[in-house]
Amino acid sequence: MKRKVLIVDGHNVIFKSPELRDLKESAIEKLINILNSLSFIDYDELYVVFDASENIRKVYEVGRVKVIMCAKNESADVVIVEILTRFQDEKNIVQVVSDDYSVQLGAVRSGQLRMTSREFFTVVDRKTDLKEFSRYQKKRRNLAEFLSEDERIFLEDLYRKLVKEEKNE
Repeated sequence: MKRKVLIVDGHNVIFKSPELRDLKESAIEKLINILNSLSFIDYDELYVVFDASENIRKVYEVGRVKVIMCAKNESADVVIVEILTRFQDEKNIVQVVSDDYSVQLGAVRSGQLRMTSREFFTVVDRKTDLKEFSRYQKKRRNLAEFLSEDERIFLEDLYRKLVKEEKNE
């Protein structure tokens, strides 16, 4: 069975989003939360890779997202291409989110899919809309909740009259 993998170029996506960019220090956490909350239902594995932060590479998981913080001598682009080559076989479908040319070229060369940051946020917005819609559907309210007691009684009486007339015909 094919595994679907999503790899996100973290800082690249953050800098392309005014909302995330304005968050400064908490932008990384917010992006990880976005990935976890949407869970990108179609993906079996989620990676987000960030450029150099400390002397050593840090890899940890937050929910379903594998977070990779590159070492100072590493580039997120290089790490993303490494991950791409690791999944480079017919049993995997990998999609990379980045606006960096080298990352997109690495995805194309390995026969994988690429997505720009703008396309990514379009998907995020659409998934969020669907989540909002399904949340609304679960909380569907009854018409009686919006009516006064007199209006409710009037409509119930009207309904009973119509049902009686229909039975008599």
